[in-house]
Amino acid sequence: MSGDGQRLEAWKKAGECRDFPQPWSDYLWSLEFEHRPDDAKAFHSVAKAVCERCPVRAECLAYAASGGLEWGVYGGKVCTDRRRIARMAEADGVPCRDRSLPWPQRWRLLTDWIRTHRNVFDEATGEASAERQQRRLRARRNGRSPSPA
Repeated sequence: MSGDGQRLEAWKKAGECRDFPQPWSDYLWSLEFEHRPDDAKAFHSVAKAVCERCPVRAECLAYAASGGLEWGVYGGKVCTDRRRIARMAEADGVPCRDRSLPWPQRWRLLTDWIRTHRNVFDEATGEASAERQQRRLRARRNGRSPSPA
């Protein structure tokens, strides 16, 4: 395994969540609550609190965002927030979702970018929340039920 490939997995051993027992880990990082938004919100709150003090938060967030992981909380962020952060990095010239690059390389580039832009943890949440609110308002106007995300 290459150096980046080894780093892609090695950081997990330092995560605050590394010793979470199942089914907790399954609940926090899976589809378990896909159709139960109230339960998902409660478990995501727990996950975000754990992530807040995690020493490998940037690596975890980059792992999910550069790999296109759609479900769960990584680095304290849900998928919508992670996509927003990836777009911010891409606007700065970081090819974090460019599938022509190997995942470990995309992960390393995004991890480095996040470390130099620590404010994205706060900015992306506000932006993503505003985007979610806009989607809910449009859905209500169109007579559809809003998505839980």
